[in-house]
Amino acid sequence: MTSFAPLSVLDTAKRLGLQVGKRNSIGPCPACGAGERDPGRFAIGIRSDDNGWRCFKCDASGTAWRLAWHVMEKDWAAVRTWMRTGEGACVGAPAPTAKASDPLSEREVAELWERCHPLDEPEANRARAWLESRGVAANLAFAHALARALPRAGTLPGWARHWRTFSAEVVLPLHDASGVMRGLVARKTVKGSPKSLFARAAGRRGLVLANEMGVRVLRGEPRDVVVVEGEPDWLTASIRWPQFGVLGIAGSGSWTPELGRKLTGTVVVRTHGDKPGEKYAEQVVSSCTRARRVLREAT
Repeated sequence: MTSFAPLSVLDTAKRLGLQVGKRNSIGPCPACGAGERDPGRFAIGIRSDDNGWRCFKCDASGTAWRLAWHVMEKDWAAVRTWMRTGEGACVGAPAPTAKASDPLSEREVAELWERCHPLDEPEANRARAWLESRGVAANLAFAHALARALPRAGTLPGWARHWRTFSAEVVLPLHDASGVMRGLVARKTVKGSPKSLFARAAGRRGLVLANEMGVRVLRGEPRDVVVVEGEPDWLTASIRWPQFGVLGIAGSGSWTPELGRKLTGTVVVRTHGDKPGEKYAEQVVSSCTRARRVLREAT
């Protein structure tokens, strides 16, 4: 029988893509889906020695291994494989060769993207319904290669296993500052936090949503650009203005100065008028040191 070495619950949660809130709370709960207990504090509490956890809603509890087991659809074989291949440690297993914060390779991102269902397939019905509910024409999102649907069958890579657990359906590509697809974001189609799921703890830093023209901008082509906040706004803007480069901020930590330096034409920054939106706008505006001009529009 395989012996399980003690692991940090907090570190394992981050590697699994769970969110960390106040007082080292984590969530959503992979057993019941519970999100926040109160603003900024998630349903799962971690023991003071970091060796155990418990959900305050469904009472599920256990070690870091049990947490991974819930996220990985109660598949111990998958948990052991995940731990051996770079995230965590298994007794008697070789030393990890990758860290949770390491960027995904172009190959592994492309492989999962190719497995995702095109939006015109029957398996994409829930993804299409969510898009239509947000005012996004699914046929146009498909035509512009903006989104696909998460595979219904087969095993997902370890860095994406939690997406099914949290009912994610819509998958969108993320590009780095050189225009290479280096990440994916999965969007939930049911209520609850978080709405967007990323790969590993650092699955969004330096990565943005980019339409076809946006990818060209990142690869060095001079074009006017619209920068928006979040997946729904990016989808809408990409369909509305396909002639412009449309970049979408994929959450906190996504935007970097390197991205801003790629923008040399007119840049229109359209973020929400709330506090997070204003913060994103400031980050984008201050980074556009080579832009011809920068305009700010609150939405």
